[in-house]
Amino acid sequence: MKKLSEQIKIEAKKLKKTTHQHETLKKIRHRLSIESGFKRGYLELLKFEREKEREDRFAKEGIKPSKKTIPLFPVGNGLEVFLNSDGQRGIRALNDYNIGDLLITDYPVFWATLKSVEEDVRMSWKLTAEILAHNRKDFEKFVNEYELRHDLHTPRYDESDRKISSFLSKRTGLENSDIRRIYNIVSTYHCISQIGLIHEETKTYAMGVRSSIIPSLCFFNHSCNPNSQRQTYRTIEEYKSMSEKLIATKEIKKGEEVTWAYSDVLNDSLKNRRKKLKQRFGFQCSCKRCITEQQNKNR
Repeated sequence: MKKLSEQIKIEAKKLKKTTHQHETLKKIRHRLSIESGFKRGYLELLKFEREKEREDRFAKEGIKPSKKTIPLFPVGNGLEVFLNSDGQRGIRALNDYNIGDLLITDYPVFWATLKSVEEDVRMSWKLTAEILAHNRKDFEKFVNEYELRHDLHTPRYDESDRKISSFLSKRTGLENSDIRRIYNIVSTYHCISQIGLIHEETKTYAMGVRSSIIPSLCFFNHSCNPNSQRQTYRTIEEYKSMSEKLIATKEIKKGEEVTWAYSDVLNDSLKNRRKKLKQRFGFQCSCKRCITEQQNKNR
């Protein structure tokens, strides 16, 4: 049976061709959604269906949703954690910021390095294995302190992922469900850092790729039209220092949410952006840019 949103899309196209030619598809979908019980229209329906799909997947996989409360607190100077309209945390500005202003500097608490950029899809597993081998107790304390959620997103989990989970389960003695919970947290909150430089004198190529969890960056949301960005490493020394700086790329007003792009996807199409973000971080992007492009596509 097709989802209600798909049924409404089909019905809207039919009405557009017949009795409602003067209306846009967007308006027709919005009205049909309201008539179906979703007071805020089609976007509320899509959100409801995504949440239902997530709950069904977790139920099927035996993962219990988090019941923890979500603390709100300052992050650095001039920023604070707040609750979005969808109930998720984000970061907003307590002051006005100009382009180029430094928003925050922070450092990883957990990290793992990789040999090449080609391995970046497996960064979440690399960091998960590192945590299980050396930092599990500290990681659990960190998760509890910052109230990190394992049930926000469902990262890709195919046969190769199940094999990795089984291997780590045998090595650590933990249940697969515990491995999956930690993996989900890592996939949701980790950051990717990399550098590639050619030494001018020796003409040798130096590269570094790192997956890490950085306390303050756990609460910044992704956007495909962000107003800040992480500062690029210019030297190997900067990369080794592990400092992470967030710089304003647009004028940010007091009270405005601060976002950055989790991955290098800004020049990609809607389809490719969502595919890469789902693969690497486990979520379907619904930032304003993606929603707008999706609506324009459906017209």
